[in-house]
This record gives sequence, C-alpha cells and structure tokens, in this order.
Amino acid sequence: MSGEEHEGASIEEQLIEACRRDNVELLTELLEDKEDSEITRLLNQTTTVMGNHLYHEAASRGNCAFLPLYPVTTLSSSPPFPSCRLSSTMSKPISNNSFTKDDIIDHLLDQPDFECDPINRQEGDTPLHSAIRWLNAEPPAQRPFGHHLIDMMLEAGSNPRIKNKGGLTAAQLVDPRNQELRDLIQKHIYASQNAGDFIVSNNSNSHGVAAPGGAPPPPPPGAAPPLTNHVDAHEEEDYDDDDAEFSGSDEEERAEWERRRKNRR
Repeated sequence: MSGEEHEGASIEEQLIEACRRDNVELLTELLEDKEDSEITRLLNQTTTVMGNHLYHEAASRGNCAFLPLYPVTTLSSSPPFPSCRLSSTMSKPISNNSFTKDDIIDHLLDQPDFECDPINRQEGDTPLHSAIRWLNAEPPAQRPFGHHLIDMMLEAGSNPRIKNKGGLTAAQLVDPRNQELRDLIQKHIYASQNAGDFIVSNNSNSHGVAAPGGAPPPPPPGAAPPLTNHVDAHEEEDYDDDDAEFSGSDEEERAEWERRRKNRR
C-alpha cells in the first residue's frame, strides 16, 4: 500500500487495516523508529469503532503463519484461509511442510509487552474467543491450521478461562464436534493449573529443599510449631521413674530402686 493511500488516515486506522489484511510490511513501517513504550501503547490500546483490539482483528481472520498450502483439488472456489494467497493455476500438490511466512499474529506477539487477553466491547471476548469463533465457521478441512493457531495463542499466554459477557469461556465456544481442539485447550488448562505443583519429600521444607542438618521441615500454614527441646516419651518415662518416690511393697524391687538412686548420685 503506497503512502498516497495512507494519506488522511491516522496511524491507528492504518494499524487496524494492517491487521485485517495481514499486511506485515505496513505494520513494520508504522512501528519503525518508535520507542517500545509507544509501540506497546499503540498495539494494546488501538480499537475499532466496534471495540475490537488489533489482536481481535487478526485472530478473527485466522491471520497466522502456520498456514499449510493445500493442493487446489481440495479447495472450494474461494481460498480457505483469509490470509492465504494461492494462484488459481496451481495444480500440483503442495507438501504439507510448506507454509506462508511473516504473518500479523506472529509479529504482534513479538512486540514489547503485548497484551494477550484484551477484551472487546461488544461481546466481552478475548482474541482467543475470536479465533475459535472464526474456526467454528470454517470447514473441517481447516481444523489442523486452526488448531495450530490456537495452540500458538495459548503458548503465547492467552487465558482460556476468561469468560465473556455471555459467561462463556473460549473453551465453551468450541464446536462440540471438534473434540481435538477441546482436548488441546484442556491440556493447556491442566498444565496451567498444575504449574506450581511440587512433591515434598522427607526432611524437606515447603519448597522441596532439605532443611540444614536434617532438621524437620517447617509446619504447614496454620499448624502449631513443634516443641523445642522435646524429649522422647520413652526417655521421659525412664527419667521420671528414677526420680519418683518408691510406691511398691516388694523388697527386691525396693532394693533395686535404692541401688539405682545411689548410682545416679
């Protein structure tokens, strides 16, 4: 897009257009020579008149680099992916290892302090909601790409447990027939929930590190601390027996008691 085509449009409007059209070149040009703080402000605060952030605009169109170039024989009359640029004369099958390069979502996620979960005004959706809505409307043949896109968003930090205005998480929006995507999201939720788990072994403190000198670990929160100078119950019993007054009547036992008292003195 030339400079003349940009004339009269604000930088925010141009950023929106770049994200909608998967135009990395324009996005790069607009952010060139700007401070990190200004880049963060522009990318996180720019919204459309409908209240979508830049990430929503890109995610709702599936603008991601992990786009397999399928053979034309598997395509309908229109390209399956909004970001796809296929020649109508293509007839030879393309390897599944072939991918498009330089997409908007990858570029956005590489920017400083980019917000992964902005909320749009209309539905209260995150970009993850938007990506799943987009994939739900696509034919089943596009699911492998959609799964890769959503997996990338989750790896980058998107939270699948945020609810929109309808009280639905992104996971709850998934087409019930798309079990693979449901399992993928659940895997990320499980990994997130268990990220801080650890095993406490014997002679270890709450962080799993052995206490110095084999000392017992600190008590869990709310528990009473162990008694200091604690004497084993059996040792305490023996000590009390020696100092106690003899109360028996057997002469042999009395003699033994006297002998033990003399030895201790």
